[in-house]
Amino acid sequence: MLISRCVSRGKWLVTGGDQTARIWDTVTGECLIILKHTDSVDHVAFSPDGTRVITGSKDKAQIWDVASRKLLTTLAIPTDGVRGIVYIPGDVDDTWTATLDQFVGSMAFSPVGSTVLISSTDQRVRLWEVNSGRVLTTFTCRTGVSSLAFSPDGSKMLTGLADGTAQLWEIANEQMLPALTGHSAFVRSMAISSDGVWAITCAVDRTARLWEVDRRKVLTTFKGHESVVTCASFSPDRSRLATGTSGGWVRVWEAKNGKLLTKIEIPGGNVRNVVFSPDGTKVLVGRGVENRIVWLYDAKSGKLLPYFGDHTSNVQCEVFSPDGAKVLTGSDDGLIWLWETVSGKLLATFTDHTRGVVSVAFSPDGSRILSGSEDKTVRLWEVASGRVLAILEGHNKPITFVMFSPDDSLLITCDTSGRVLFWQADGADIGRSLGIYVTAYEIKAAYWQDMAHILLADTGGPQGYPHFYKLKLEGLE
Repeated sequence: MLISRCVSRGKWLVTGGDQTARIWDTVTGECLIILKHTDSVDHVAFSPDGTRVITGSKDKAQIWDVASRKLLTTLAIPTDGVRGIVYIPGDVDDTWTATLDQFVGSMAFSPVGSTVLISSTDQRVRLWEVNSGRVLTTFTCRTGVSSLAFSPDGSKMLTGLADGTAQLWEIANEQMLPALTGHSAFVRSMAISSDGVWAITCAVDRTARLWEVDRRKVLTTFKGHESVVTCASFSPDRSRLATGTSGGWVRVWEAKNGKLLTKIEIPGGNVRNVVFSPDGTKVLVGRGVENRIVWLYDAKSGKLLPYFGDHTSNVQCEVFSPDGAKVLTGSDDGLIWLWETVSGKLLATFTDHTRGVVSVAFSPDGSRILSGSEDKTVRLWEVASGRVLAILEGHNKPITFVMFSPDDSLLITCDTSGRVLFWQADGADIGRSLGIYVTAYEIKAAYWQDMAHILLADTGGPQGYPHFYKLKLEGLE
């Protein structure tokens, strides 16, 4: 069953797949509304204000009023199927993102939508007027359309094509602008800069690419890697970035011009993760195979510093504490390890997960930690006592990424299916589920612009084109 990539005010989720579209309460799991189709429902989405739902099947798209469950408009598609659906923004008061199908990029929504965009399997994208069901404009692409996106003001359209490129259009004059190209193969990992302006992606094509997030523009391509680029990280001031490869090398680069500063060979090879310390002077390196050691290096000289080597199983994740004085690691056997950075001394272990720990995070003040596991649960811990404060259960797939909000009031957890859940982090309702968002692929990085806005980045799937999601958080109650 396909799940809509847009949730109205964090309370509703719309799904489709079995000749019906269903609207669910994300907190209770109750099915609230069933909308019946004559064919399998392959695509679903909410209107920006949550009052309407659009559903797509083999030969038509239908628009429904949520409150009355009444069918408002049927749009007949003159091809063999609907690929994706999205409302075009009206007034640009708020920026949202949503995704359309299994190969879809991000969307920019405003609160009001009077038109709808539909791509179909005849290599065309059609612009429809919702009230009349009339086709306003048809765009013909050079190959199959796998994704759609709009600029925040609605003046431009971005189409993701089956040949791995993205094509930009001026909507008013139907003019095709120069194509945007990205990686030529699967994106393995990514990171977002500390100010949310840049993102770095690394891929199977042996390159890392620096993107300007708002414009989806590649600023620099980092070449010269001897093997697959598996991970990347920004220094806190984003002046440098580090990349790691499956061949066992870590490289530190100047971000703007792509100049190579330092090259470090990692014992045993296959670098899985690289992280800068909060002061930018060190890099923490985790390996991907037989990796019971986490290495620490001087970021400038490449000198090996005290490392963390007493793990009882392979390590899957590692992170510095906010002050850089401690390192937290998670391993295959479900254990979480707390270390002293300067000496490499083991300070504590935390035991409760039943499967491997794949993501860990410190709270902003360093007093609590969050751990995500392959057991599909997330645990909130108190560092001083080692006790579990809350167990977060709501994911049905293994966890991939966890984080705290800057003010320590919210928790964000992500899984392999692209589900992003929001939770209460403190108070009497600690661990309470607040809302859900669903992305095209699993989330690998996130950045809080402020307490109301968060930027998420996914891997981009087999096409190698990452998606960025700007979410405005409201209605989390």
